[in-house]
Amino acid sequence: MADKPAAARSTKRMFASATLVFELGVVFFAVLVAFGLRAAPVSQLAIGGGAIVLLCLFAASLLRHRLGYWLGWLAQLAILATGILIPMMFLVGALFTATWAFGLYWGARIDREKRARADGADGAVGADGAGL
Repeated sequence: MADKPAAARSTKRMFASATLVFELGVVFFAVLVAFGLRAAPVSQLAIGGGAIVLLCLFAASLLRHRLGYWLGWLAQLAILATGILIPMMFLVGALFTATWAFGLYWGARIDREKRARADGADGAVGADGAGL
């Protein structure tokens, strides 16, 4: 019985999920900084930070669908908005938003090229009549 080849893993999904997971740590430390600076009441920091963490986790879990990527963009906006309490988070949020956009663009491009290569290799025949 022939083994079925493993499904190709999406580079776009890999980049997106890695970005969202790294942002979990950033949000955790941003909440700690805001707590140390007494930028807001602890309950608000816990609720706001927890909401962003849950948004990142939910988006990462839904990356098989288009909704996951839209939620990822929403998470980027939420992280940028934390700059209101901690101004340095505008820079951190901008860097992660750039990373997110970079990962989506280049990941999709790599996925398209991998599909094109796989489609071309299926019907390709070399000069000796053997497949490439």
